[in-house]
Amino acid sequence: MPPATPAKRPKRSATKAKPQEFVQVGRILRPWGLQGMMRIEQQSDNPERFKPGARLYIGGEPYTVERNRLRFDKRLIKVEGIDTPEDARTLAGAIIEVPLDEMPEPPEGRYYHYHLLGMKVVTTQGEALGEIVEIMPTRANTVFIVKGPRGEVLIPSIADVVKQVDIKSGVMTIEVLPGLL
Repeated sequence: MPPATPAKRPKRSATKAKPQEFVQVGRILRPWGLQGMMRIEQQSDNPERFKPGARLYIGGEPYTVERNRLRFDKRLIKVEGIDTPEDARTLAGAIIEVPLDEMPEPPEGRYYHYHLLGMKVVTTQGEALGEIVEIMPTRANTVFIVKGPRGEVLIPSIADVVKQVDIKSGVMTIEVLPGLL
C-alpha cells in the first residue's frame, strides 16, 4: 500500500493561499463498465467518504462523486466529468485524497495511517527498532512494517504487542513476544 502521509499542494482558488494538506483515502484501480465508473482500492473505513456529492481529489484535481456502489469487496465510483472507459483509464493508478481538515477525529485508541507512518518504534525494554515505513492490512490484523537496525521487521497491530501509541512524541512502544523478532 502506498504511504498515506499528508501531501502539500497549492489550494485551487483565485487567491494565493498557503498549501493545503491532503490525506490519501484510496487509489483508482481501473475502469469498470461503459459509463466512466472506476474500481478503486478504498483506504478509508468512513462509509460517507465516497457518497454522492462527496468532494475528492484524484491525481491532485478536484472531483465530485456522482454514484458509488460495492461490487464484491471493491468499491466502484463515478465522478463528474469522467463519462467513458477511456476517461476513466486516464486516472488508473491515481491517488484519491481528501483535505486533512475534512478528516474527523478518530475514535479513542484508533489512529489514521498518516499518524503512524514515520513513527519511531521502541520495545518496552528500550530497544529502538526503527520507524514505521508502511502499513499492510491482512485478513487477521494490520501489520506495521518497521525499518531500522535489524532491517525490516513486521509488527502485528494487536493489543498483546502494541502497548502504547504516543502521537505527540511520535513513538510506538511494543512488547516483544517470543518469536516476533
